[in-house]
Amino acid sequence: VPLQVQGLPSGNFTQLRCGTYHCCAVVNRTSVWCWGSNSYGALGDGTATARSAPVQVSGLAKNITDISVGNRYSCAIEGTAADGTTGAVACWGYNNYGQVGDGTTTTRYAAVDTGLRDAETVSCAHATYPHTCASTLADELYCWGYNGYCQLGDGTTTVRYSPVESAAISDKYTVGELKVGHNYETYVRTEDGAVLGWGYNGYGQLGDGTKTTQCDGVFVGVYEGTPLPSTPPSPLPTSLPTLSPTMTPAPTPVSPAPTMTPLPSTPPTPVPSPVPTGLVGAAAAAPVIYGLVVATTGGGVWSLGLASDGRLGDGADTGDTVGEPTRLDGLSGVVYVDSGSIQGITLSGSGSVYYWPSAPDSGIDTKAEQDSLSCTATEVSAGGGSGGAQSFWCAITVCTDGTNNVECWGDGGDYKLGQGSSSTDHWSTPVAVDGLPTGNYTELSCGYFGSCVVVDGTSAWCWGWNNQYSLGDGTTNNGVVVEVQGLSEAVVNTVEVGYLTACASVGSTGKVECWGSNHYGQIGDGTETVRSAPVANGVVGATQIEMTNSHACALTSADEVYCWGRNTYGQLGDGTTTSSSTTNAPVKVTEVAEQYSIASISVSYPGSTYVTTKDGALLAFGRNDHGQLGDNTTTDSTIAIFAFGHEGTFLPSPLPSPAPSPVPTSVDNSVIQVVGTGTSVYDARQAGLTIVTANGGTWVVGTSNRGSLGTGEANTYGTDRHSATKFQRLAVDGVVETDSSHGSSSIVKTRDGSVYYWPRWTNDDTYDSANPVYDIGEMSGFSSGSGKVRKIAAGGGDADGRGVWCVLTDDEYAPPECWGDAGYNVLGQEVSGSSMSDDDDSWDVPLVVKGLPPGRYTGLQMSSSTACVIINGTDDGGGGGEGEIWCWGSFGTHPVGCGGCAGTRVNKIPGISRNFTQFKMGSDHSCVVEGTNADGTYGNVICMGENGRGQLGDGTTTYGWDPVKTVAGYQVADGSNSLTKNSSFFQSAEQITVSHRDTCVLTSDKEIWCWGWNHYCQHGVYGGSGTYGAYLPQRATILDDTTYEAETIYSGMDFTTYVRTADGSILAWGRGNSGQFGNNRTDNTECAAGRVGAPAVVGEAAGFGFGTSQPTTTPTSAPSISFQPTNVPTTPAPTALPTLLPTISLKPTPSSPAPTISPFPTNVPTSSAPTALPTPSPTTFVAAAAVSGLADALAVLTDQGGVFSAGHGADGRLGDGADMDAATTTPVRANVNNVVQLDTMFESGIVLTGAYSVHYWPEDAASGAYGIADQEGLTCTATEVSAGGYSAEEAFWCAIISCTGDADNYVECWGDNEGYKLGDGSETDSWSTPVQVAGMPGGTYTELSCGTHSSCVVVDGDSVWCWGSNDNGALGDGTDTARTVPVEVQGLRFVAG
Repeated sequence: VPLQVQGLPSGNFTQLRCGTYHCCAVVNRTSVWCWGSNSYGALGDGTATARSAPVQVSGLAKNITDISVGNRYSCAIEGTAADGTTGAVACWGYNNYGQVGDGTTTTRYAAVDTGLRDAETVSCAHATYPHTCASTLADELYCWGYNGYCQLGDGTTTVRYSPVESAAISDKYTVGELKVGHNYETYVRTEDGAVLGWGYNGYGQLGDGTKTTQCDGVFVGVYEGTPLPSTPPSPLPTSLPTLSPTMTPAPTPVSPAPTMTPLPSTPPTPVPSPVPTGLVGAAAAAPVIYGLVVATTGGGVWSLGLASDGRLGDGADTGDTVGEPTRLDGLSGVVYVDSGSIQGITLSGSGSVYYWPSAPDSGIDTKAEQDSLSCTATEVSAGGGSGGAQSFWCAITVCTDGTNNVECWGDGGDYKLGQGSSSTDHWSTPVAVDGLPTGNYTELSCGYFGSCVVVDGTSAWCWGWNNQYSLGDGTTNNGVVVEVQGLSEAVVNTVEVGYLTACASVGSTGKVECWGSNHYGQIGDGTETVRSAPVANGVVGATQIEMTNSHACALTSADEVYCWGRNTYGQLGDGTTTSSSTTNAPVKVTEVAEQYSIASISVSYPGSTYVTTKDGALLAFGRNDHGQLGDNTTTDSTIAIFAFGHEGTFLPSPLPSPAPSPVPTSVDNSVIQVVGTGTSVYDARQAGLTIVTANGGTWVVGTSNRGSLGTGEANTYGTDRHSATKFQRLAVDGVVETDSSHGSSSIVKTRDGSVYYWPRWTNDDTYDSANPVYDIGEMSGFSSGSGKVRKIAAGGGDADGRGVWCVLTDDEYAPPECWGDAGYNVLGQEVSGSSMSDDDDSWDVPLVVKGLPPGRYTGLQMSSSTACVIINGTDDGGGGGEGEIWCWGSFGTHPVGCGGCAGTRVNKIPGISRNFTQFKMGSDHSCVVEGTNADGTYGNVICMGENGRGQLGDGTTTYGWDPVKTVAGYQVADGSNSLTKNSSFFQSAEQITVSHRDTCVLTSDKEIWCWGWNHYCQHGVYGGSGTYGAYLPQRATILDDTTYEAETIYSGMDFTTYVRTADGSILAWGRGNSGQFGNNRTDNTECAAGRVGAPAVVGEAAGFGFGTSQPTTTPTSAPSISFQPTNVPTTPAPTALPTLLPTISLKPTPSSPAPTISPFPTNVPTSSAPTALPTPSPTTFVAAAAVSGLADALAVLTDQGGVFSAGHGADGRLGDGADMDAATTTPVRANVNNVVQLDTMFESGIVLTGAYSVHYWPEDAASGAYGIADQEGLTCTATEVSAGGYSAEEAFWCAIISCTGDADNYVECWGDNEGYKLGDGSETDSWSTPVQVAGMPGGTYTELSCGTHSSCVVVDGDSVWCWGSNDNGALGDGTDTARTVPVEVQGLRFVAG
């Protein structure tokens, strides 16, 4: 129930804005009133006190024209400022990244001037790392604040504390509307309707078809038809680029977007700055004594070093793990890790907390989940001494009512748990710290004997043992929570606790002040004198401080690291072992300073220091006797070296000089395809994974059997089990596609259409280990095409490892060509009266498959002993439209459902609807996904073949000799993960993957459903409905408690499921015993006791991961990568341009030279193009040729003949076959091509193609059919078309037709006929069969137009005839009588010529 805001002054409320925690309103345009949370002065009333009723913002002038409210801060535009200037921007509140714009990072409790003038609109961010933008009356854009993803538009990633002009938009376009996004983006709508965006793009939110961070403005929806702005640049360009498909790649984009779960609204300390997508490198380091714990950007946690006392989190009590780290089981989605001496704690994005050693008082060193906190944890910290029994942990928790607490557990000695005079232990149950003032708690830090926390950003409070003045209150009294006294500033940015020393960063300058013990110079004031009150040590700009018992380091906003204190092992990183107390000041880490964009720092006793960069590299220096620096040695280092310096760790840019050693290998590994290899049917030891990356690399992992990995090793199982977990890159480059059989054979296609395959076994059963990846170009070549291929497939390669491979060449009318093992006639050479034997193997010459009918060959699939081709499909992959499936090879278990097929010769697969969208083959069964059917259903799954494990999904184990509909007669029960009997059936499959004994689909709502064998929980859920698994589909629950969203699903051949997520990660679950997870392990997913374990992150080993960088050379199979034009025409524009419709006149030829594009849009803009197109631009220039409106939606015809639509998606009005009662913000393309005319009306549409075919939609909404239909019933050739009707159920369509040899035209209509809309003299509907409009005079008909209830057409250019409803005189005949046949419009005046 809405409640009225109480306490606002009476008046006219002109603006209301709400941010993350507070709201503000403008009253009478003279004052701003705010209410809600007031942390960091968000309400602008001069305090930090939360307000339940509105208070007036201080410091603003009396004329307010615009306001915006963000995350704990706000801004307003003053119509007339105090100095008499206009459009002044003033801001107040939290200012940690300069979002207030006053040139500082000082929190402002009242409005302060940013210096910007003539502002028209302002927009604040709700993000954790906010930025602010304002547009001016001069169409300039200024931004300030956080800039990690170029969101300020100034071409850099530098944080700006004052407004800077955004080159992405200023002076280029007329600004219509400005919006700052919630995830580091900025959007501008121009006055002519274009939308541009820049900044973070990890979820594709910029709408440019990529997930690449953009530093310059790109058109949102940069697809066919994005209009150019109407405002010409100055000066005008002398010529325009030719926007042709042959373009050079755009410059490599900046670091991609993060994969980490979003941080809580109050970030933990230290906050790892955002890092690139999918880079499974370091996000934060948490060192322990003689060891190191690392949280990766994929949410995993790894550790190495001395393993005693459970300090590494793996429960181990002895031994060193020098070199490669070990992943901690059970931890995923981790966004923060912290450590004490030998203690650790993690916080996940969902708020779960794990800590270790869990019960050292009882000798238990394993980790445990802390699930007894009173509310949700937002920050955590670990503390304690070098003995496990001294361990303790604390967390800041936030409750739903907005209150927060600090709760601690563990050893209570020395008052570490904040319980006043009590020192009672609380090993598992947290207790609230007693005595903290009410407020907003941040920056929690636990040390050896005590802890501190920042309250409301204005003070620091501490508790614990107060020996040597360590609590900062000027006393040595114990047992109470006290406020630190003597800090020079009333603003506290962060606080850090060490052994008996603590430091804080205070004030807008980030000045470091320390107090307490100083035995090793860890206060940094050049002495070893104990300090009872805070003293400054000269470091300024500190954003993070880390301390041990003997040295400390600070990270500054200038990406500099300063360290001070003991330096026995080189832990200060200055190239020496001289302590800072000798030099009397903190020292700059010269190998790191100003050379990296730094995310965080960490230190550990007795002397190691770590620096994590924003691109995921980890540098380390200092003591290394237990391998804790992670460089695979035990040698100390006085300068920064790369930790985990092997393949996969990304180099920061630029490199230091001299470069640290060892230098890692930089790998471009943005994943474009994942394929599993191997099958347990023939050899349980063989399983692997092949990954193709965007730079054309092919990576393999797992065990090789008979050369299955292409690495030159025939068999690797049993030789070095751990080597199976190492990714290896194959010796072939430029790869864009791969396929693997259910045995051991694989094939790849490169960008230039070349083909490589493996393993090559000859007739004498010899494996060619010298050529593990064989170049097909060394054979005799193909019989068709230019020697290049379109489609590839691999088969065979079962028990004997002898493979067979097939391709479709670049001649789309040429049958497949195959080579390899001749068994089962997979080479397709058997015809009537012939047979094949092993002597007919063809290892060096591709053979053309015999017996196939003529047609266009569009798709190719293979299993172990069967091959299939799609003929006359409408697309490259899954067929559809007129597609038919023809197969050859083994039909023994009827893997393609051909119950009547005999032998191994070519057969057409019966019973498959021609509207299928995907066809996938497993080893002994196959499935298709249907498109939209006449009854309106879509995404139905049809399976056939072997069914012994329920892999057909029809609820039985009966073999499918003919195609059977999966779960026919079943649907998902509400709120259930299982299926129940019902009158409907399972629908909406978007992708399908078929393995050996199971099947999975990804539905349109991004759910994963699987059926068949589930022994290894490869379905992502435990158990199933049958003895061997699930005979009916069951929903995968494995991703429910994660932030991952499935984007693409793949099946491994050995009961493994792979998923590519929306953020670029590759996940795996199921069987992993052969290293096929690619995560440095050889164990399966937990699958017992009614539960399934967490998914593995493929490649998440020490520094190796996928999805990290973008391609420098774009593969041909990646249409989402856009290009920039480079060639410029030198000839002037043509005097006349081609027209798509003879009835449309050209607009005046533009004065500036035009692009040499064919065909060109029929309506050419008269204004000039901008100086430069935004990046990325479309791969071919496709501008809007015509625009047509729908109800709450828009359809666009492009000059290349495509049709795109966006907006409200109900009733099939967008032409995409969907009935979705929601907005479609990203334009969708209708399944029609070569369109020359488009017309729409409310909820219906129609197109005419260059081949004179007619397509209309929705087909029959009254019957639930929302797809595009072909109108093949017209008597003669259509020359014009039009759509009418008020709703989808009342839709009708008409066409002018022209018959050969007949001088006259005709009009034919179909659809709803209420009100005589079809003009045939009746009111009988005719939804699919056109009827002729009766009573028309003879002549030539042009300019046909259908409205909501009537239609008109021009006859011979001198009269107009109309029919249908005549309400309000709509037909123009002087009456209001409805007309069943056409009447002439009266009163028009015709002028000859």
